[in-house]
Amino acid sequence: MKAIFESTTQALHVSFLIMAVEPRQKNALRQALIRYIEEVRSPSANLLDWLNQLRGESSGTVDFSGLTMDEIRAQCAMVTQIVRDHLPAPEMHAVRARHVPCEANEVGKDENRRPIYDYRFSDERQESFRFVADWLNKAGAYDGIGKDALMYLVAKACSERREVRPSFRDIAKECGANYQTYYRAYPNVRESIGSLEGLATARLTHHFEKTGLVESGFVDTSREIKVWRFK
Repeated sequence: MKAIFESTTQALHVSFLIMAVEPRQKNALRQALIRYIEEVRSPSANLLDWLNQLRGESSGTVDFSGLTMDEIRAQCAMVTQIVRDHLPAPEMHAVRARHVPCEANEVGKDENRRPIYDYRFSDERQESFRFVADWLNKAGAYDGIGKDALMYLVAKACSERREVRPSFRDIAKECGANYQTYYRAYPNVRESIGSLEGLATARLTHHFEKTGLVESGFVDTSREIKVWRFK
């Protein structure tokens, strides 16, 4: 049987997206998946087949790799469970900070009758932002930057939507200090989170391949894996 996902990164992103939607909200889930696939820069053939299915068009497969939506949800639940059970806390929270999607509340329609959404970070994701910020703070690599400011920098590094991504001036307004302080610290924050994600990806790929969730031997080049140490 062909693996449901092509890479660990894809497995994480799609799984957290699906699990964020109530199973009874079939249409909301379908729309969320369509938005996700449409935003992928270079979708695979499987993703394009799935997109056609979600749009109601004919395709050579049924949903994704021959699975029903309920079966896909069960596979995604397995992914998020493995994240919780097999990762050290810093890596787990780095993964959740990146992949738990923003909550989207429809607040109206535009001139073309397309929905307008108000986006916010979920409580679960904010918890992970704060955990990663505390971890960075305890490491002592960011003297002079408080935990609240670090949390905003983590959110900025992990945000997939510009609507909720804080600017350096926003952070300075909320936390004090000059915005350039946060501008200078940001590359190290982003690098440290990326390194945690890389370690998590390497660890998760082993489990995902064993369970047939991702293709064995697939090289995931979407995020460079390197060990990062505090200076």
